[in-house]
Amino acid sequence: MTTEPLYNLLKGFGMDLAFNAQSTERPTEKHKVTFPMATEADLDRYATYVASTVAELVLGLLQHLYNQSQLYNYPQMAHAGREMGKALQCVNIARDIHRDAAIGRVYIPTTWLAEAGLTPADIQVNPRSTAAYAMQERVLDKAEGLYGRARGAIEELPAGVRGPVRTTVESYMEIGRYLRERTGESLRTARKMRLPVGRRLGAEVGS
Repeated sequence: MTTEPLYNLLKGFGMDLAFNAQSTERPTEKHKVTFPMATEADLDRYATYVASTVAELVLGLLQHLYNQSQLYNYPQMAHAGREMGKALQCVNIARDIHRDAAIGRVYIPTTWLAEAGLTPADIQVNPRSTAAYAMQERVLDKAEGLYGRARGAIEELPAGVRGPVRTTVESYMEIGRYLRERTGESLRTARKMRLPVGRRLGAEVGS
C-alpha cells in the first residue's frame, strides 16, 4: 500500500481546518471571506482527499490480498473507486448542509451559490431555506452522475468482497434518494438524517 492516500487524507483535514479558522467571524461578514470550497474543482479536490483516498487504500489492500492478477483492470478500477468515493462524499455533504452550517462550514461551491445570487453566509444564516434545498439537489445530482459512471466497476472486484462493497455503496446512495423524496424536510432536524430500518434493509437486499 502506498502512503500517498494517507497524505492526501491529511490535506482534506487541512481544508476542514481552514473553515475552523473562520468560525469566529459573524455570519454577516462571511461574504468577505474566501471559503475553501470556492469552486466545483475545490469540491472535487476535497472529496478526493477525504473519500477517494479511502477507496484507494481499500483497493491497495485488495491488490495485496488477492494479487494484481485478480484485479485485471486495476487502473480503471482505481479510477472508478476514486469517482465513487467522491459520489459518497457528495451524499454526505448534501445530507449535512444544516449541520455543517451550524459549525461555520459550507461545502457547497461558492460559484454555485453566486449563480443563484447567494453567498456562503446565506446558507449559514438559513440552512433550511428553499435555496439550500436547491443546492442540496445540485450536490445530489453530482453524486448520482459520479455513481452512475463508476458503479459497473464493482462487478470487477473479487467475489469475496463484491457484495459488501456493493451494499455499502447502495446504502449510501439510498440516503441520497431518500433526501430527494423529503425535499423541504430533510434539513429541518438537527440530527443526522438516517434511513428508516426497513428502507436500509431494502437497499441491502436490493444490492
